Parts: sequence; structure tokens; C-alpha cells
Amino acid sequence: LHNAVAGCGTSVTPQHIQTLFAMANRVTFAFDADKAGKLAARRVIDTLLPLVTDEHMADFAFVPNGHDPDSYVRVHGAEAMRSRIAQSKPLSSVIEAWFTPGPTTTLETRAQLSIQAAILLGKMQAAPNLRSLLSQRVSELLGLTIKPKMEKGVKASPPTESEQRSAAPDTPRFSGTA
Repeated sequence: LHNAVAGCGTSVTPQHIQTLFAMANRVTFAFDADKAGKLAARRVIDTLLPLVTDEHMADFAFVPNGHDPDSYVRVHGAEAMRSRIAQSKPLSSVIEAWFTPGPTTTLETRAQLSIQAAILLGKMQAAPNLRSLLSQRVSELLGLTIKPKMEKGVKASPPTESEQRSAAPDTPRFSGTA
């Protein structure tokens, strides 16, 4: 595999992402499919959102449980990893999944998710077109108009796994499969 960088997902900084975007318009982050890998992906997304632009995008791939990206390549080979990367999910799909309500989602939960979505999407200041399209899509999903909050200093994180489960307990979220 060429053009690969190994890093710890919990330590990815804005400078790392800026360096990657200086080298490529599209970056694929690969994570373990376990709980720690999902948490690392959330942290990377939180760091990534202010840096993503309409020209610089990110995708997310997950290797099966029991592997990290390195062990997956060592056991299954580079071609299998290329296949995982080819099936990666774009940032927009990950965000859509977080805010897709399930059949038992209450109105109160939808209201809470709409607030989280507005804050989260507000972080995408450098990607006005993607932010607008995602706002429209999340508005459709929740049945509410989402207006991104563009406040400075507001810390917005993706919904936690328990918040995702309460939105749609029977819908797998960020499942870890590409």
C-alpha cells in the first residue's frame, strides 16, 4: 500500500489533517471496528469538521473486529485493504447515519438530535456547499429545519453511541463494516 500514514486516532490533530489535505483532496481514515475504533473515528471527525472544504473530503473505512488496519493488511493482504478502502463511507454518509431516526424515536429525541446537528454542521464553515446539502438532508431525516449554528467557541461533538441508540435502537450505527 502506498500513500499510507499510520497514526493513533485519538491523537490526530488539526495540523495532521491539514498536512494530509495539502497532499490529497480526499483522505480515507481507517479504524478498528471495536468500541475504541469508533470512539477514535468520532474524535477524528470532531477535529476534521472545521477543516473539511467543498474540495477536501474524508472517507471512513473500518476493518473487521479483531483487527487493526495493520494486522488486517498483514493477515489478508494489501488487496483486501484496498477493497475495504474502496467501500469506505464518505463523511456525509457517517453524519447522515448519526441523525437518522428509527421507528421508535420520540419527538423529544428528534428535537435533541436537531440541536446537536445544528451545532455539528455549524463547525463546517469551510465547506458551505456540503454543509448546506447535509443540513437539507438531516432536516429531511428529522422532519425539522436544521440551521447550522456558526458560533465561535461552541464545542460540538458527534452524537455518542448511546444517543445514537436512543435515536434508533434497532438500526446499527457506525457499524464498523465498510
